Formats: sequence, C-alpha cells, structure tokens
Amino acid sequence: MKVKFGGQDLPVHDTYATDTHSLQEQEPLVDNVSSAYSQHSKKQVRMNIISAIQTFVKKRGYIPRRIDWNEERKYNDSLPSLYVVYKVIGSWRKALSLAGYSPKRQGAHANRNVIRNKIIMEGLLYYKLNNRFPSSPEWIKFHKQYNVVSRQWIYVIFKNWNDFISHLQTKAKVSDDELKEQITTEFLSIVDNKHFIPSYWHWLSLYQQNMVSVPPSLIRKLFGSYNKLLHYVKYKLEKTILESFESFLEDNLLEKTNESFKLWVEQTDVSYRVVKAVFGSWKNLKRVAGVKTKKEIEKLKRMKNKEQKIQTIKQNLISALLTFVSENGYIPNRNDWVKELKNNPALPLPSKIYHYFGKWDFFLVEAGFDVLMDVAKYPNTKESAIVIKQLRMMRKIIGKVPSPDDWKLNTAEYNLVDVDSIIEMFGDWQSAVNCAGLV
Repeated sequence: MKVKFGGQDLPVHDTYATDTHSLQEQEPLVDNVSSAYSQHSKKQVRMNIISAIQTFVKKRGYIPRRIDWNEERKYNDSLPSLYVVYKVIGSWRKALSLAGYSPKRQGAHANRNVIRNKIIMEGLLYYKLNNRFPSSPEWIKFHKQYNVVSRQWIYVIFKNWNDFISHLQTKAKVSDDELKEQITTEFLSIVDNKHFIPSYWHWLSLYQQNMVSVPPSLIRKLFGSYNKLLHYVKYKLEKTILESFESFLEDNLLEKTNESFKLWVEQTDVSYRVVKAVFGSWKNLKRVAGVKTKKEIEKLKRMKNKEQKIQTIKQNLISALLTFVSENGYIPNRNDWVKELKNNPALPLPSKIYHYFGKWDFFLVEAGFDVLMDVAKYPNTKESAIVIKQLRMMRKIIGKVPSPDDWKLNTAEYNLVDVDSIIEMFGDWQSAVNCAGLV
C-alpha cells in the first residue's frame, strides 16, 4: 500500500495501513502520517519536521514546548504530530536540538529589561494579594507557590533587596486602570509582532521565556480572568481593524466592495488568526465593515432606481393637486376629485393616489397643505353640502376666501345661505371655510 507524501508515492508498512488518521493527506510542512517514519522516507520526514520547527520559531518568535506545538496544531493541522516526531527523531528535546535551538527555555530569549519588569510585576502581584511588600524570606514561599522567579534572580537584576522594594513601591503607586492599560498595550504588541491572539497557555509560554513581563496570575487578579482581558483586547482590535479599513478607503477614494477589501488585506497584511479570533471569519468582518457583494450592490442600485421612480410619480401627483387648487381655489377631498375627474379625464385616478400615499390626508400633507378639519364631526346633510358648494363658488368669483361681510354683500345676488345659519351649522365661520377646503 502507498500514500501520497511530499509529491511522491511512499510505501506504508502494513502495521499502520489500518490507521485512517495516519493516512490523512495534509499540506506541507509535513504530512501527518504515523507511517511516515518508515525506513524509506525517514531522512526526508526528519528534514520536514526540522523545517516545521524552524518555521514556527520564525513566525512566533519563541521556541515551542510540546503543549505549544499541540496548541498550534489546532489552527494548522499540517504540522507533524508529536507521535510522528517521537517515531522519527526520538524525543522533542532532540528535535529542537536538530533544528538548532537549545531545549532550555528559561532565559533562552531573555532580555534584562524584560526580566526586570517581570520581577517587578511579580512583586506587584504579591502586593495585590497580601496588601504589603514582600520580605526576602517570604519571597521563597511565594516562589514555590506561584512559580515566580527565584530570589537569586532578584539579586542579579537589582543591587539589593531594598532596591527591588523601592522599584516595587514606585510601581505600586500606579492605579489599577493604568496597570490594565499597560497590560493591554503589552498584549497588543504581542498581537502585532506574532500576528495571533495568544491563549492563556501561549501567554504562559511567553512569560516563562521572559518575552512578556506580566504573570498570568496578575492578569487574573486585575481583570478577574484571562478571558475578560481577551474580551477587552478583542473589542480594541475590532475597533482598530475597522478604523484601518475605513482610513484605507478614504486615502484611496474607494467604495466598500469586495475588490477594495481584498486590496486592503493584501496591503495591510491582516492576520487571518487575529480576524478569526475577533470576528469569527472574513465573512463576518466584511459584514461588520459594511462591505457589499456585487449582487448586493446591484440590488441597492435597483432599489435606488425604484425609489427615484416612485418619487417622480409622487411629484407628478402633487403637481396635479397644486394645479387643481390654483384653478378652483380650494383643497379637494376625494369626492371633489372624482367629480372633477368626470370633467377632466387627465387627472390621476384616486386609486393611484391611494397606492402611493396610503391616505388622502397624507396626499394633502405631502403637497404642503394642513389638514385642519375633521369633516366627520360636521353634519353631512344637504344643507351643509350646499353651503360648501356656495363657499367654493364665491371663492372663485371674488378671487379670495370670502369673509362674513363679503358673504352678506352677495347673499341676495347669488341667493346664498345667510351667515347666521352657516355659523349655527358649523359652529363658526372659520370652521365652515376650513371644511370647504378654501385656500
């Protein structure tokens, strides 16, 4: 039986032929097959394992432990499993040595300033837990309980114990909010440099290698838990990523399209692992950023064109209403419109008006008229209809809204209903005018 490996068909020992997981094809760095240590390919597999470790150190900036390796394989299953490493090389320490790294982790990447800050942070943890500064004997117990740096390291970095306490006293004056901001800044610098959001175990690994100065215990003490720090950092990262995308669009005068999004990703080198941790996927990032696909853009254009068409039709209907009012001198109700429609078929149908405005009153309001009167509360009788008809007739004859005096002057000539009867019918003269819709 053979398996595809590194572009070649390699023989697989029968003992491992039934192991379905071992026959899984993966992308380079190395195939994750338990049979890959067979005598025929052992040298090639060893070189691929060494290359994978060197690539990890180059990308992440630290020498991995076995737990780091397993954590990394959750995101990149093309890495060789520890089982393959043990079968081909023999041990993890030997694999690190062959890759050119010292298996000793403590101090491998140590920087004196980082170690100094680390010791001060550990002293601050003691202060937060016990509300007092540590003595030299108390540090021995603290070292055993929390696995902090030994007392010997303190004497190497600082002049003496009092020098260490004086630095610690200065740091203790800083408020918790300022400490949280410093921790967040250090966390974000790791994200920028390593291009991933460290889990608790990643942070512990970096801390043990003296690459970060904040002990995980202090993070839990200040934030309540490591996850709360992660939530806060993700919130800041989300804001930073979205602002970066917006500024990119403004600088290059681009719209929120898939093409501009891809261009931004290429030019800014956004880490997929960071995006996945913060947004869940590229698709979610696009949705939050407001990026539209071609179909969505076309749909928006169609909706915009439809909206413009509707607005044009509404304007034509309103123009017809304004023409009616200017010619007849009053605001028509639906019945008036229907009567006028018999004489002027060019007027739009009431059904069309209701379709685009919903109600007749809405039609009048959008045309700029105030609907002041509720006609339903006035008597719908033959007498009231005659009064309204006479009011509209007089408005047309005298060219203005008739006042009670105008009405009295023309009562005899046009056989009008007397003013007192109109006031008794409608309550007052203005109500009658409003009910007739005169303008």
